[in-house]
This record gives sequence, C-alpha cells and structure tokens, in this order.
Amino acid sequence: MKSLLVFILLSWVVPAQARVFNFKSEHFASYFRGSLGLSRLERTTYKPASGLNTSYVGDEHQYNFSGELGFLFNISEPLTLRVGAEVLQSKVSEIVGNNSSGTKLFDLSSDVFVFNPMATVEWHFIAKDTMRLSGFIGAGMASLSMDNAYTFTSAGLSAFSLSQSYVEKSEAFVVSAHYGGQFEFLLADTVTMVTEAGFRYMTVGELKYKHDTTTIVSQELLGGAAPKGSVVKYHDVSNRTFDMSGYYLVLSFRLYLRFL
Repeated sequence: MKSLLVFILLSWVVPAQARVFNFKSEHFASYFRGSLGLSRLERTTYKPASGLNTSYVGDEHQYNFSGELGFLFNISEPLTLRVGAEVLQSKVSEIVGNNSSGTKLFDLSSDVFVFNPMATVEWHFIAKDTMRLSGFIGAGMASLSMDNAYTFTSAGLSAFSLSQSYVEKSEAFVVSAHYGGQFEFLLADTVTMVTEAGFRYMTVGELKYKHDTTTIVSQELLGGAAPKGSVVKYHDVSNRTFDMSGYYLVLSFRLYLRFL
C-alpha cells in the first residue's frame, strides 16, 4: 500500500516538475492588463456648452485609466494575436461653474466611460526562452458614454432659463487604434509579467443623446428639450467633440495554459 501511494504521488509530481517554461512551446494564455495615461479631454466635455461667460473651478479630466481581460494565441513563431475587452475610464471631473461676477451657478460632475473590444497583433523581434521584446499594433470598436450631471443654484436656473437640474447622457461609437512596445518575462511557473508603453488613438466627432433632455444649450438653441438621438451641440451649433487619445503605460500578467 505504501508503495502504491508513492507511485500515485510521483505520477502527479513528476510531470509537474518536468514542465519547463519556454515561449516557443507556449501557445495560449489568458491575461489581465491595467493602464494609466494622460488625458486630452481637459474641459472639452462641458466647457463650450455650459454658458458662454461661465468660469470653472475644479480639476479637469487629467488622466485615463483602464483594465482589460482577454486571451492570446501564438499564430506563428514571431506573431501573437491578442483578443480582449477593455474598460477605459477618464478621471471624474468635479467642477463649480460661476458667472463673471463670481456667483455660483452650478455644481457639475463630468464622467466619460468606454467599453472597447479590440484585437492586437504582437511581433516578437527579440525572443529568448523566458523573455521577449515585442512591438504591437491593434484596433477596436469603442462604445463611449458621457454623463454630465448638473446641480443648479437658483441663480443658475434663472441665468439659463431652466426649471430644474439635469443629467446630460450621451453616447458615441468609434473605431480606436493603438500601438507600442512591450517587454515580457517569466515571473513564476507559467505566469509572465509584461511592461508596456504605447499610444492610443480615440477621437469622438459626434455624440447623440440617450434620451430627451433639456440642457443649457438646447434651451438656448431650441427653446426646450433636445430629443433622444439628436446630436449633442456646443453653443456655436458645432458638434460636441473630444479626444481620448494619448500615451499610456501598462502592467500586465499572463497565465499560459496547456490542454494536452
């Protein structure tokens, strides 16, 4: 009986010890990525649409951060295909709007959220057994949501001819792109860590309202509510636009799996 137990234990332990990690023999992995980058949004989500003479106190959109889950497949010796879903969030901007004499008109919370399924091709131009240096390029189809929540003072309601506070909810669908370089190395067993630097391209040329909303701009231009599905405007009747492009840094972990 003792010999049988030893044999069973060895049948599990020995294969586990026999596996030596080598990128050339690893073909499939799951991964998690987290990124942080500077934001180009600044005050573009609300400034040209919150009163022509309004001044702002508070932080603008200063940076973006994201998380991504997905899988990767080695499609040839120097190439890997990465497929994942990214959630991108701009830092919420908390703002106070004042008129030219310094009287408070409103409090504003501005939030931009992105869901971005995407695919990336990695090219490993330096590859060793347990480390590799790569370049990558990819694209995605991003769904963006912008929420601007206004809480008006009595002076603000009067100045903009509004009857109540509101939340301006709008959305857009755009193609995104990204490229950069990365360094991947074995961390432990079949887990690797990746450090990455890249550039994300994501510009929005048009947003549409998710529901009927009476806003500062719609009251000025239409004398009432902007209908659901209509294009979000600035005071000068141009489309509301913004840019979430920018450089970013990433820390990622990959778990390589074998099924046979």
